Amino acid sequence: MTFTRPSWAVARSYKDTVPVLVVDGVRRTVVSWAPEAVPVPAGPHRVRVAVVPRAGTGAPTKEYAPAEAAVTVGVGAQLYVEYRAPRMPGQDGRLRVVSAKAFGD
Repeated sequence: MTFTRPSWAVARSYKDTVPVLVVDGVRRTVVSWAPEAVPVPAGPHRVRVAVVPRAGTGAPTKEYAPAEAAVTVGVGAQLYVEYRAPRMPGQDGRLRVVSAKAFGD
């Protein structure tokens, strides 16, 4: 899972935030915008990502910039999924499968 936030001036609002990752209704710990490996069993999954203020910033923990997608993981395969936070506040994020690597590739 790759998390991407805008890098230009308006994006300073992402400085004190982290992504929130939910797979099949289970929240996964994400501590930064760095790529995360998320092991899941083969089959269909529902992935949701949003943005929240980093713990300790004193900001309310309301989620924003959500994105959701259905993905299917093959037996032994790896999916590379990317979340892109929006450039402008109030917009939704974007979640897409970037590539898939089948078992043995």
